[in-house]
Amino acid sequence: MKIKFGAAIVDGSGKLGGHVASKNRSGNYLRTKVTPKNPQSPAQVASRNGLIAGAQGWAGLASTSIRTGWNNLADNMKKTNIFGDGIKLSGFNIFVSMRKLTTMLGATAIDEAPPLTEQVPIKSFSVAQDGTSGAITATIADAIPTGSYMVIEATEPLPLGQFSVKSKFRQIGIYDHTKTTPVTITTDYNKKYPQLLCTGYKAYFRGYYINGACPVVTGKLTAPVVESTYVHP
Repeated sequence: MKIKFGAAIVDGSGKLGGHVASKNRSGNYLRTKVTPKNPQSPAQVASRNGLIAGAQGWAGLASTSIRTGWNNLADNMKKTNIFGDGIKLSGFNIFVSMRKLTTMLGATAIDEAPPLTEQVPIKSFSVAQDGTSGAITATIADAIPTGSYMVIEATEPLPLGQFSVKSKFRQIGIYDHTKTTPVTITTDYNKKYPQLLCTGYKAYFRGYYINGACPVVTGKLTAPVVESTYVHP
């Protein structure tokens, strides 16, 4: 459990015994720990398979020098924890994360550590619904770059008064450069969330790019996320 409250401890996140420390717009709070169900959804299975592929790939690297290359890459990447403090990653962390992404994308996996590059961010991202057909579409300003993928995540339908949604995003679709926008995402959204959006409810969407060959972005594994709110007309 991570603690940071008061003069000596000013914030907290994590679990301790039967309690979980968290926070929302009103401040820090404690709640009873609840063990979530494990439905073995396709998304969960794909994520776990990606982690397994990453661990197996690391073990199968041909030489120590290749692992050293990944460790050097990790030394140049910056990442912060939930409190905004800098943390140090390992070459293993970066390799497994990248191998997981390439496995989930169906992209070609790489063994050698790539140079630290910057993924072009999405300039604008918006989601709208056709008032007649009900079709939900996502639009970005430019075409998806060749070799990159646009990932779209969304929340379930939520009451208009609910604003704490950070933990509710789930991936609904991955689209390569052959897709032109606006992209109709109605089917993908309904596969994840069969319940219909209706008056008085809203859903949050966010989109970002991943480079299929080299998903390393200035210390992050994805480009900056752009959020958009979709409200049923």
